Amino acid sequence: MVNTASNGREPNCRKVEVLGSLPLQMSLFYNAYFCPIFLVIGLASFILKYNHLSTIYQVILTAMYIIYYTVEVVRLFLGYYGNLGGKIPALSGFWTTSLVLQLPISLFLQINSSIIPLPVERALYGLHTMFILSQLFFGVTVIRRIARRQIEMLKRLLEED
Repeated sequence: MVNTASNGREPNCRKVEVLGSLPLQMSLFYNAYFCPIFLVIGLASFILKYNHLSTIYQVILTAMYIIYYTVEVVRLFLGYYGNLGGKIPALSGFWTTSLVLQLPISLFLQINSSIIPLPVERALYGLHTMFILSQLFFGVTVIRRIARRQIEMLKRLLEED
């Protein structure tokens, strides 16, 4: 049965268009799902090889792991919030932290042979690098789409006045 107002017209419903990206949301979901696994395996392997590292790499890796996992939580939150809410500032923050912080650290942890990477670490950081690269691609496309849509809405608003 269709709801109608007393005057026979359709009820006043607002149509809301979701501008987020499903592929970005799926990538964020699986990244958030695997994040605790990344944390446990990454820290366990770090503890195993800690005594075999030089003092410089012990200090560097300790700082990197603290930054890496702290930024990862913030980055995933910004991605979820920005994508689901269509918020350009949050998506831009997500994209910037992905490009400037997470990608270089992930590549360093995956490629640098001086930190004695274990095979499980190479696979782990390879998977995380793929998540980051896909999120960078989908993130920039959704930022462009939302920006275009907001520009169109602003133009329509200005034309009405």
